[in-house]
Amino acid sequence: MRSLPASDVGSWVHSELLDAKRTRPIVAVTTHPSTGRFLVDPDLLEARVGQWADVVALETGEATWELAEAMPDRLDVYGGAMRVWWPELTRESDPYDHKLYILRSEEDGPRRADQLENDLRRNAGGGRGPGEGGAAASPSPLLARPVEAEVVTVAVTSSCDEILVQDGDGFAGRVVEADVPVEALAICLREGQELTVSRPRGWRPDQGEAPCSVRGLLPSPWALLAEGVVGGDVVQGRVVAIKDRYALVELLPGAKGIVGLAEIDNTFVQDIGDFLRIN
Repeated sequence: MRSLPASDVGSWVHSELLDAKRTRPIVAVTTHPSTGRFLVDPDLLEARVGQWADVVALETGEATWELAEAMPDRLDVYGGAMRVWWPELTRESDPYDHKLYILRSEEDGPRRADQLENDLRRNAGGGRGPGEGGAAASPSPLLARPVEAEVVTVAVTSSCDEILVQDGDGFAGRVVEADVPVEALAICLREGQELTVSRPRGWRPDQGEAPCSVRGLLPSPWALLAEGVVGGDVVQGRVVAIKDRYALVELLPGAKGIVGLAEIDNTFVQDIGDFLRIN
């Protein structure tokens, strides 16, 4: 496991992370900004996934700011989250192809580490480690749409930061593929809400939760936001652009809103950069 100080981040991004010849995934683990601690221990994580990926650790702060400066837009990581960057990463890469694992507390750590390990197993060259005749391949979708699939209506049973569903017969499933990150979609859903999903035909209950896809089956991001947010709600957004008179904030992928000068702070705002930074 490699710990990256801020002074090394820029050169590491250009020489290793964006190296077109890189064949192994790289996983980054960051510290929580409030506690300064890792929500997933980097050394323990490396012990679990080191056969499929390299693990680096960064402290949220100067190191992650340097990462944001050096990385393509929306492909950085900070604030206790983890991220996997697959081989063939370029400045034109889709951020959603390089999964971000959001952690809010140490209790999230074991589950997120399990998800990461499962993703690497599925996508990293059929599970072959470097000592087994192959390096990791480029990622494939978490749920390859099967030839025999069925589209069904299900109800959401849980939507904290993953989406669990159940059909009318009690058949459980988990959404693993969407047009937006599953974590971003989850915040806009509520328990009991109906979803249309695609799942493998013939999946048996004794196989566990059926992997479900909602790719191409969702309404627009703004419609999703309207379903989960009412007047007076406080919604966390991501600042994606700062102009002279306003900031552009992304609430969901594809759903951006303008925050004007008068709405940024109760005091007089002359320079938006004094209050907000692109992240």
